[in-house]
Amino acid sequence: MPADSAASAGFVDQWLQREPAFVQASLFVARDQRSLFAHWGALLFCLREAAFELSDPTLRLAKSSWWAQELLAIGEAQARHPLTQVLMTHPDAPWAELSAALLQAAGNGDPSPHDACDALVQMQSLAAAMVGVEVALLGGVASTSATRLAAIHLLTQRLRVGQSADDAGRVPLQQLARHQVSRSAIRAGKAAAAVAAHAHELRLLAPADSAAAPLFRRLQWVLDRDFLGCLAAGKAPQRKPGMRSLWQLWCAARGTR
Repeated sequence: MPADSAASAGFVDQWLQREPAFVQASLFVARDQRSLFAHWGALLFCLREAAFELSDPTLRLAKSSWWAQELLAIGEAQARHPLTQVLMTHPDAPWAELSAALLQAAGNGDPSPHDACDALVQMQSLAAAMVGVEVALLGGVASTSATRLAAIHLLTQRLRVGQSADDAGRVPLQQLARHQVSRSAIRAGKAAAAVAAHAHELRLLAPADSAAAPLFRRLQWVLDRDFLGCLAAGKAPQRKPGMRSLWQLWCAARGTR
């Protein structure tokens, strides 16, 4: 997947190490959009890390605040980061909305959703802001379906990398009670049934039709759906999409189900 400079390429590579299936997914993106697609994916990786993945809440808020300022700087043509400098070609995207939503997500002191629907609500503002930028960058419609997919993606990432973190992957309290486990059990890797049930429920909460969603969101959902399916079935996630997933990526790129 191309990047416009050696500096930004390093950040794109970090993103692809987290989500290597996007190497294959990018083949279904038009050549003239691949660089923009890659830089947006890498920026999302950085924003997720800042808001959710650092162990120290104070550091999370500090790093998110830096990124929030950097997002505002895109619209002012004053961006300093290699990724945001590339994205200055789209100054009219709703960067201010994304900046505000990032700070809200990072400052949320209660990562304890009651159930899966509550977990989605906690991610709603950031998800909607992400979709708004994606529409400006890559086209599509900023629909409630697209926002739902973005919120599910954020929760999927918590399951992917956050089960050992303080929020225990944001597995809802309802699932903990149902399976009679604690967050400590999730952090210790001893609550597979609760994690699987949450993954299954997130899949069920996905909208039936995502054809009008932005391209990035459509392709991301194919990969998230595969990951959640493996987790729900107690299987190890695949690093590369299989033939069925490649077909689904092709259909998603075309805007068909």
